[in-house]
Amino acid sequence: MSSVYTRQSEPQQRILRMRELTKIVGLSRSTIYEKLNPESRYYDETFPKIVRLGAASVG
Repeated sequence: MSSVYTRQSEPQQRILRMRELTKIVGLSRSTIYEKLNPESRYYDETFPKIVRLGAASVG
């Protein structure tokens, strides 16, 4: 007797570099940084946060 195991997979998350992100979302770098800045009037708490990858790089 065989059974088929199916699992619903969660959407894969990946880290995007700024150049790739600006192309995908169609926003400038400065607009993206404004959305990330809690002190900005354009702050968007639902916008994905920056991830530090190393001393000099972020994604």
